[in-house]
Amino acid sequence: MTVGEMFDLWFPGEQPDDISAAQAAIYDFYRCGKEPEKQSGNKAPAYDFFTDGENIIADFQREYGIDLTTEKMHWWRFSALLSGLLSHSFTEKVQYRNCDLNEIESKRLRGRYRKLQMEYALGPDGRPVRRPQSLEEYNEMLLKQARGEW
Repeated sequence: MTVGEMFDLWFPGEQPDDISAAQAAIYDFYRCGKEPEKQSGNKAPAYDFFTDGENIIADFQREYGIDLTTEKMHWWRFSALLSGLLSHSFTEKVQYRNCDLNEIESKRLRGRYRKLQMEYALGPDGRPVRRPQSLEEYNEMLLKQARGEW
C-alpha cells in the first residue's frame, strides 16, 4: 500500500498538511500506542493478515465467539485479542510466575517452567523484566509458545 493510498483510507476528506506527523500518528495507532520495536534481519513474518485471514476469522469465532465478518471493533481491541490467540493466557502467565519450581519433580518440566518464569517475569515496578527486542523476536516467541516449545 502506498502512502497516498494509506492517506486516502485514513483521511477520506481533506488531507493533513503535515504529512510526516500524520504518518507518525498512523503508525502509532497501528502499534496500539506502544513504542516501535527494533527490526533486525530479513526474517519472514510469523503471520500475514491476507494469507492467514481465514484462520484468524475462524479462531476469533472459535475462541471468542466473535464473527469478524460482521463485528465492528476498535483496532486496539482486535490486536489485544489476536495477541491472546498467539500467547499464553493471563491466568497461565500468573501461574508460571507464581509456580514453585522446587515442587516440580521432572527436570525437563522444571526447565520449561523456569524459562516461562523468566519470559513472564515482572520487575518491582510491574513491568516485564525481559522484553522482545524486535518484532521478529516477539513473533518467534509467540510461535514457540503456541507450539508449546517454551
